[in-house]
Amino acid sequence: MSEDMREVRESLETTSASSSESITRIAYLRQRYLVTFMIMFITINCYTNRAIITETIEFFAEVTRSRNSTKHKNHQCLELQPLLEKKSSLNFTKIFKIDSETSDSIQDLFYLSYTLTHFPGGIYADSRNPKHLLSLVTVACSFINILSPSIIKITKGNHHVMRAVAILLGTFQGAIFPSTLNMMAHWAPLRERASLMSLNLAGFFLGLVASKSGTKLLVKSSGDWTTPFYVFGAIGVFLALIWELWVFQDPHHDPRITPEEKEYLDVEMRGLVDHNPKRIPYFAMFTSFQVWILILVHAANRGIWHFTGMMTPVYTKDILKYGNDQINLMSTLPYIPMTVLIIALGYFSDWITRNGYVSVLTMRKVFTSLGMMGPPIYMLTGSYGGCDRLGAVIIFVIGMTQFAFAYLALYLIPMDLSPNYTGFLASLTNGFGNFGGFFFKKFSMWVAPDKTIHQYRDLFWVSVLIAMISNLVYVIFCNVKVQSWNRPLVKRK
Repeated sequence: MSEDMREVRESLETTSASSSESITRIAYLRQRYLVTFMIMFITINCYTNRAIITETIEFFAEVTRSRNSTKHKNHQCLELQPLLEKKSSLNFTKIFKIDSETSDSIQDLFYLSYTLTHFPGGIYADSRNPKHLLSLVTVACSFINILSPSIIKITKGNHHVMRAVAILLGTFQGAIFPSTLNMMAHWAPLRERASLMSLNLAGFFLGLVASKSGTKLLVKSSGDWTTPFYVFGAIGVFLALIWELWVFQDPHHDPRITPEEKEYLDVEMRGLVDHNPKRIPYFAMFTSFQVWILILVHAANRGIWHFTGMMTPVYTKDILKYGNDQINLMSTLPYIPMTVLIIALGYFSDWITRNGYVSVLTMRKVFTSLGMMGPPIYMLTGSYGGCDRLGAVIIFVIGMTQFAFAYLALYLIPMDLSPNYTGFLASLTNGFGNFGGFFFKKFSMWVAPDKTIHQYRDLFWVSVLIAMISNLVYVIFCNVKVQSWNRPLVKRK
């Protein structure tokens, strides 16, 4: 590898001396960064477009909340008075009524269809060209959201129609995650894999911020609940247009890439990535021990995410008695430091492994352990703070931020094991992980039906136990060596 890199460096020096235009292009527009940032923007748009109805439903529907939690008054914070919320001067006309359980079930249908289409999305991404697929699903989701306000008004919020919209959105969006990881595998060189991937993953957290805070900000600033549908929908169409014009499926199809960058990427990916269409080795992948270890830890991670990340807003409302506006602020608060942390970790990981200070396997194990164990331990500690609002929120934010470690490690491993089949491998790990999330959601309702502080604490103890067992199995058995089945079965033109 060192000889190859020396040849690339010499080629760079020779060509740079002969072409000032090439120097400018190398310094200011490297195509791998363009691809990475475009994937990040599409991911942000994906997360905003998937939950606009959920985030705006309170403005156009009268949502009745379940009062099951008030039947039991055996937790210590019940005597606290709810904090006063600032009354909004805006008066929105409610089109229909809906209970909170029905509203939640509509979003559940999105995640179900989203999970199911992970698998065909991964197959298509690895065996064909995911570039146009990403454009298609981005435009489709954007137009669905642009049309959603009219559909809601015409049908007066018919629940079945809203379910159909959620299923349709999930069906399209299920292909985005495996497709973006496949694109990254073809553009992220070995030496920059973690840093470029961290920018991609940052789109997840920024998308959650845009979804939870940006959506409501657009509604309140414009005075119209339909505004986010049109704004985020239009942004999606614009991003798809830029994607089609500027982004290409791999360096060999990109006419704008400099010869120096193309040669650099070829050297980095030699023997690892084949840019030609391929047949997926299903049998080898499904019988791979490393694949199932990765599926196990992903499912556990999704469960811990549900027990901690998804429960934080509910906990602060049920136990700490925060108001809706404050809950919305606190639910997005961890995602900003998570974004900063995951980008910093990406560059740090590449630097420390590239210089040989720590092996890639060690970095993946350390990051996964911190990201798996940190959040549930912090959440459990915060629950013992009782009614100390400030202390609990600080601890919860710190705990949530540590998810960045696990995200960076777990979503890099498919690329480590098989860069040729990252799309389908990611669909397996994330898809089965999402199925685990459905199970853990039902389990959390069983453990904490009355939403008392003691029941939440039991839930956090369970999450710590799951983290300990799954992480121990992962640390003992995981590997990051390129698998033998990464070699293409059939090369086609």
